[in-house]
Amino acid sequence: QMFHFRPIIVRGNIATVYPHNHALAHGRTYRVEMDASVLTLADHAFSGFDGDDWTFTTKASGPAADATHVTVSADGKGDFSTVQAAIDFFPAAAAAPREISIAGGNYEEIVSINGKSNIILRGEDRDGVIVGYANNPPFNPRRRWAFSIINGTDIQLSNFTINNYAIGQAEALMTRGERIVLDHMTLNGSGDALTTY
Repeated sequence: QMFHFRPIIVRGNIATVYPHNHALAHGRTYRVEMDASVLTLADHAFSGFDGDDWTFTTKASGPAADATHVTVSADGKGDFSTVQAAIDFFPAAAAAPREISIAGGNYEEIVSINGKSNIILRGEDRDGVIVGYANNPPFNPRRRWAFSIINGTDIQLSNFTINNYAIGQAEALMTRGERIVLDHMTLNGSGDALTTY
């Protein structure tokens, strides 16, 4: 399911760039270029930069295809840097549970578990693992939640916080499925924190 998202989010002095999901391959070196017109800074001019200023290399490979447990870490030390990438890694129908451990950090992303089963997402710390986004009907009509489980079966969310930073009808979590377990979770939304079917 496709969502609109912000390719660059600015918080104070930090601009974070969010490429499309699955845009980067393993074992590759990338260069980043940014024109001066992309950002406007309050205290000085942004001159931009070319690919010689900013390069990075992705990990040589991902987890084994038959892995049943993966890690997410915002600092890049886990198997994945985003919660959505870890969810996408697992097959739609798994015979046995697959577990995703989420390290402490702030994961600013819209997350959707769509048509999957037997997945456990477990945060390292309820207050220290924050998954969230500013999403509402003007931004994503008919998809106004920060985190969703759609047609999911045997899904467990445990020990982390989900925030929707938008105002209006902007749920933290929407669930539609069977045997969905929420354990030791904090949900912060506007209008409703939780919608369930």
